[in-house]
Amino acid sequence: MITIIHGGHRNGLSHDAAETFKKILNEKGIETRLINLREHTFAYCCGNQPCQESGNCIHDDVMTNDFIPLITKSKAVAYFTPTYFNMPPAILKNFIDRCNLLLTVENKVSSYVSIWVTGGETVEDSLQECFNSIKTFTEICEHQLVDNGALFHPKTADEKNKIEESDLMVLEKLALHFISII
Repeated sequence: MITIIHGGHRNGLSHDAAETFKKILNEKGIETRLINLREHTFAYCCGNQPCQESGNCIHDDVMTNDFIPLITKSKAVAYFTPTYFNMPPAILKNFIDRCNLLLTVENKVSSYVSIWVTGGETVEDSLQECFNSIKTFTEICEHQLVDNGALFHPKTADEKNKIEESDLMVLEKLALHFISII
């Protein structure tokens, strides 16, 4: 099972990349689960870290009941996110904060991870900054980074970002790499 986390607030380039990645993996016979974070409501982390002492989160929501168990069972996790102000969007940051529960012995996993950031109205340096913040999170969780990249499509205000042929080739290569590892 590969879990795909989409951290954007809309159906933009990162969403299309996550959906395309899922489709490629499914066509290769790999079971996937795509979580579009914007479709779910979950509480903010309390920040007191009681989960690290008890192994349980104080919140009883989709994050605790569905997402954490899914991630612990996954062989790999792929993150797809747009870049906002050199960072992932707030919804993905909240998800990351709530993943503190993954640091407990009961939920410890060492899955493979891939991080993909997208941008269209941003400079390429901001993609690297966004990537670095997610990479730090995965290192703290002791996940093994196996692949990363960026889809960057400068656009004018009236153009929509979309998956291009070159993007398909990159996503296909990523899918094959994931399959070879798991």
